[in-house]
Amino acid sequence: MEQMFDPPSAVVGISDDEYDDDAIVSEHPAALVIEQNDGLLQALNSIESTGNIATFSHYPVFPNPGLTIEGDNLIPLPLKKDDAQIIKAACRQAPFGHGDKTIVDTSVRNTCELDASKFDLKNPEWAAFLDKMLLSTAAGLGLGDVVAGPYKLLLYESGSFFKPHKDSEKEKGMIGTFIVCLPSQHEGGDVLLSFGSQVNLASTASTSKFELTTIAWFSDVTHEVTKLTNGYRLVLTYKLFVTTDASLSASIVLEETERLKYQLSRWKPRSSDSDKIMYPLDHLYTETSLCLANLKGRDRAVAYSLDKICSEAGFYLMLGHTTHARTEEDSNNAYDEEEQDHDTTLRSLYTPIGEQVASGVTIDTDEILGYSIDNEYPDSEDGGEYTGNENMPALFRYHKTVVVLVPKDRLRKYLFENSRFTNLGATVKNESLAEMVFQDLSDNENDPYTTQAATAFMGDLLGSSIKPTGPTVGLISKWALKLDDIAIFRACIRATYAPLDSGSPHINDPLLVVYRKAVSDELSSYLETISNGQEQSIDWNYWLQDLDQANNIATEFDAFCTTFKSSTEHQPLLASFKAWVDPICDRKLETQSQWTLSDQDYLVSTLKSRRADSEWVLQNFLPIAVPRFDRFLLWELLHSISQERHGAFKNSKELYKCMIEHGRGQLSLFGSDIIAEPSYSDRGYGYWNPCKRFVKLLEESYMNGAGQEALGLLEQSCKRLVDERQTWSSVHPHDLRATFLEPLTMALE
Repeated sequence: MEQMFDPPSAVVGISDDEYDDDAIVSEHPAALVIEQNDGLLQALNSIESTGNIATFSHYPVFPNPGLTIEGDNLIPLPLKKDDAQIIKAACRQAPFGHGDKTIVDTSVRNTCELDASKFDLKNPEWAAFLDKMLLSTAAGLGLGDVVAGPYKLLLYESGSFFKPHKDSEKEKGMIGTFIVCLPSQHEGGDVLLSFGSQVNLASTASTSKFELTTIAWFSDVTHEVTKLTNGYRLVLTYKLFVTTDASLSASIVLEETERLKYQLSRWKPRSSDSDKIMYPLDHLYTETSLCLANLKGRDRAVAYSLDKICSEAGFYLMLGHTTHARTEEDSNNAYDEEEQDHDTTLRSLYTPIGEQVASGVTIDTDEILGYSIDNEYPDSEDGGEYTGNENMPALFRYHKTVVVLVPKDRLRKYLFENSRFTNLGATVKNESLAEMVFQDLSDNENDPYTTQAATAFMGDLLGSSIKPTGPTVGLISKWALKLDDIAIFRACIRATYAPLDSGSPHINDPLLVVYRKAVSDELSSYLETISNGQEQSIDWNYWLQDLDQANNIATEFDAFCTTFKSSTEHQPLLASFKAWVDPICDRKLETQSQWTLSDQDYLVSTLKSRRADSEWVLQNFLPIAVPRFDRFLLWELLHSISQERHGAFKNSKELYKCMIEHGRGQLSLFGSDIIAEPSYSDRGYGYWNPCKRFVKLLEESYMNGAGQEALGLLEQSCKRLVDERQTWSSVHPHDLRATFLEPLTMALE
């Protein structure tokens, strides 16, 4: 027969009064704030626990686990003295943790332990029975489904004990400890468990000879094992984990939440004055374990109640760790209340699934409902030091785990908290916030406040110095199209070509490539869905006017169009798109006022694709465009043409003549070129200075039949060098000969 602590209920206390608070609200704003906070605090405080801090069950009928140690030593149950000695011989003295140290001290812990890797439970029926026991345990703790990982085998003998302590989190997600006391007659060895004002005593002695007993408790429950006075106590210990998805745990969701929702809805109108509400939880959680699924006891009931209604009330539910630092000024514990707010921080902030999104956020203590530092005990202390004539006062730290409710339109702030992280870390945190926003938007897409807050968040995310990932930009595009928010969609379009920070990314920057793909996929899919046979009437400029109107983005325009064409096989859509693209492409080629090295690949591709139209290339395009090429682009473009003079550029002679004629200003040498330091080219040159590049240009010009143009270029360069000789006159003759004259002589020969 199983015995368990009294099962808890999961209810919210509802008063008999109707929700007529507005009828008695003071007209004074400060009084209204206090009243609203008190109302919300009362509603939260009325939530009761969904489980106990510990459970305790007896099982008179059970399968023998088949405990085997050291290979084939099967231990019969109930445990006999001789078998206990076999177990003891295989064990070690059990240590305990103290700070960052592991200590063996029999005055604190006197028992033996055997690691799970050194024993087996060979009865195949044991696993199913363990699952049965865990179901009972989960119900007692107020949890959903749980699993247990084997940890240790403990042997207590006469005189064994373990003083009060708390279990450490041995693995990420561990929320408690589950133990199985195997049949072994003993006296003493009771387990005393306490958390706050709750105290439970689990005694195994009276049924120890023939029954199996289980005890489970949360990790931060203080517990001790009293001294064993006779016999042996044999215990299997397990690490306890929650497996149930929070959204599926209907058994712990409260039925009565209307008052709580009402109080939150009253608070939201003043959210412009504050960007969060915090409510302290009973338990402390580690950074690796803090998530909705791992909450314990009453914390679980509070969080699940809020999770059910906070989105509808206009909030995002989050979790956090706060730290308050307090200095003990004198023996009377003098404390300056004016300094309190400056010493309190939201140390870390997490999404409900445990992903950290911010840290080090300064907070006011009055943002934590019902929290008073005078009612708390410090969790850590830095002792005072002697300095000069006076000692430094001790610094006490108080830690709390809190539920954090952020009004939806204020979540945007936390995008900018991430600047303290590396770009990669900040990106991950912003992505976690975005994931939360997208999920909430999916659940509430017909709510105007939710959509307004979400689109504002998406706009800030696109404009942040921390670049979002490609999939996130794709989701922003998808929602912008679905919500008919053309401003946000056009921001996505601009992200495919405009720098998102102070830098100027190359057209083939991997991030821009995935942005183009993500946005193109969403737009093509959307237009295929809504066009319904009317593709020729699509107003492409409505969607893509930024691409059309932006100056000096001919390369970026072409890259987007190429990507879009690859995103759909719907021929009517492609035909409509091409009809819009072609005239714009020609216009951008002819009107671009500045061309740089990043445009080289596009220009090479354009010259290849239009080589049959020599009139356009040699008379319309190059005479206008070449004077707008920067010097490095012109060098590299001519070099590329020369390399393919026997292939795609059989017209290299005409191209060289035209480009040298219209690019003399950039191609001729300047006085400053004589003293310029070598620069690296990834196009096959290695480290070359401008003089060597110029000589290479002369060589390639002769190779491509533009010798006369090369000679003119040399004459112009010599004249310019003479005119600017003061710039380079200090150059040593040896250096001048090595860097320019000798290479030039060899080229002319």
